[in-house]
Amino acid sequence: MLFAASELPSACSAIGSIVLWHALFDAWFYWGHRLLHHPKLYWIHKKHHSFHATIGVAALFSHPIEGLLVNAGSTFVGPLLFPAHFAVWNLYFILRLHETIDAHCGYDWPWSPWRWCPFHGGCRRHDFHHSHNAGNYGGFWLWDWICGTDTPYRLFCGKNQGSESWKAT
Repeated sequence: MLFAASELPSACSAIGSIVLWHALFDAWFYWGHRLLHHPKLYWIHKKHHSFHATIGVAALFSHPIEGLLVNAGSTFVGPLLFPAHFAVWNLYFILRLHETIDAHCGYDWPWSPWRWCPFHGGCRRHDFHHSHNAGNYGGFWLWDWICGTDTPYRLFCGKNQGSESWKAT
């Protein structure tokens, strides 16, 4: 990892690292999170799901095994495999922390910067995950769509189409 100010990457390089790291984060997080929903492993993830309605503090409330293998593992996989300048890592870490708290805040804020990200799962998807304990395992929706684990959410949104609070995002 680079620390010297003279070694700061270009904006394009920094953005590329952050996008790549988020893609790696989401792959690791999706599969780790989905695995923890397996009946034989759910005892690990159950602590996090003691929050049926999401609030910001729930984002980091997890069993130590989940915290280390899924949460920390998914956050650090990108920077460890593809190191960049420390300043880029700090920006990425701030974005990761903000995204996970935003997804757990319980409000689908219209001004959330994550709405600009076309693959972001958003608060509504994660609220559904906590309230129904079904699907929407990724931080972003791509893996859920590929694997079909967003089907319960999509069916729910179809049934509640007239309800503005649960429209599909």
